[in-house]
Amino acid sequence: MKTHSIQAKILSVLLLLSICLASFSACGGGSGKTSDTTAGNGAGADNAAESTDSELKPDLPDVNYNGYEFRLLNGNTSTWMTIFKVTAEAETGDTLVDSIFRRNMNVEDKYGVKISEISSKSAKSDVHKSILADDNAFDISLMIMADAFATALAALSVDYDDIPYVDVDKPWWVQNSIRDLSINHHVYFAVSTFDTTHYDGARTLFFNKKLMSDFKLGDIYGMVDEGKWTIDAFGGMCSAVAADLNGDGKWNAGDRYGYTSYEGMNGQTFLAGIDAKASLSKDADDLPFFNLDNEEYHTKFAKLASVLNDTPGAKNPLGDAATHGDVDAFLSDYALFYIECLANCKHLRTMETDFGIIPPPKYDEAQEEYMSLAGNPYFMCVPITSTDLERTGVIMEALAYESIGTVAVAFYDVLLMGKVTRDNASEKMLDLIFNSLSFFHPLCLDSLHTKLITMVDRNQTDLASFFAANTEIIQKEIDTAIETYKSKLA
Repeated sequence: MKTHSIQAKILSVLLLLSICLASFSACGGGSGKTSDTTAGNGAGADNAAESTDSELKPDLPDVNYNGYEFRLLNGNTSTWMTIFKVTAEAETGDTLVDSIFRRNMNVEDKYGVKISEISSKSAKSDVHKSILADDNAFDISLMIMADAFATALAALSVDYDDIPYVDVDKPWWVQNSIRDLSINHHVYFAVSTFDTTHYDGARTLFFNKKLMSDFKLGDIYGMVDEGKWTIDAFGGMCSAVAADLNGDGKWNAGDRYGYTSYEGMNGQTFLAGIDAKASLSKDADDLPFFNLDNEEYHTKFAKLASVLNDTPGAKNPLGDAATHGDVDAFLSDYALFYIECLANCKHLRTMETDFGIIPPPKYDEAQEEYMSLAGNPYFMCVPITSTDLERTGVIMEALAYESIGTVAVAFYDVLLMGKVTRDNASEKMLDLIFNSLSFFHPLCLDSLHTKLITMVDRNQTDLASFFAANTEIIQKEIDTAIETYKSKLA
């Protein structure tokens, strides 16, 4: 797979989105705040029409900041990710490291800055201490969404609408991160193409091609293409492969399973896939509300829990976070499917059997789209103590734009050049996954999201009792957040 073909695809996506966004702006939209409707992350790119060069570039001034050290406080120390550093001292021959180096160098040369990185193992604490001390220790922080949200609620971060030159309507900002995480049309943290962690955190399914062939389960890529990859199809395949190989009448080590993973990962992946994400919805005014206590959600939840847990041998009981979902079972051909974050598939690079990658299954064929979850990437936040928001906005927008032809391309190449995926269909599957990524809102994270994903994995389906006990708590959290966003953050 050639790098320029991926770059052309990314640029074609930007062409289409630029045209759509330009049309929206002409109809009265286009402010820094979020609109009621938000473009996707690449749907329909093959139909992109020609556009002028200016539509692909950010509207940034010709300025020079005379060697200013632009500091990024990076809370990402997760070595399991494809890459966690956002700077590089030199080109090393590693595709992704070199792309980051070139991206940063392009911005440094153009705007006369020196980009530096401050690593932090306790980002929220370090950020809050720095802001309260007003020590101007960094220009941008990179934090997980719960920490970014807490920082916003504490009125310690800047509304993107107040940062000159940052335009979240532009396609180099991940549009679904704006759509899913804004409140009252205010954006205090978001993801751009600068970030690779929203790719790394994507919840995905890997399948064992040998088992797929041995059990004559058909062309799973074709099923995806035809819209027939559903939770029932997943359950049927798991049932076909599962076997008590050691004959002891128990499901334990040495048996063959339909899938292997671990608690939490299952719930997040499959609930998102069947369009039953454990999160809040938002109304026309961009205000969050709770609407999961309904018959449709109860039905989907119960159906998923049954498929994951009631099919004999479908679920490997030995999978946990410490063993990366008992990845050895998948590596040794003792599991048909493996569910994990995309970045953790590095554990599969030594796998002798060929494997493929597909999105989570839909609820049924009537569901229009496959849906994937981005997990918990690192979001850009700007401290309220910033001494020059115009400079910050210029560099933020430039880094996002410069990532399109460098970091974004390199990330695809890392995945597609044999390090992870092993067939020509993988590019299309990755496009399908990345173009449908959504985010769960950190509001009600503990009271709603975490509890529901645990329940579905444990086959606990009494949602009526759960919601009866927790709805008041959930609603109180929502009301507090809305009031905060409308008052002290307005």
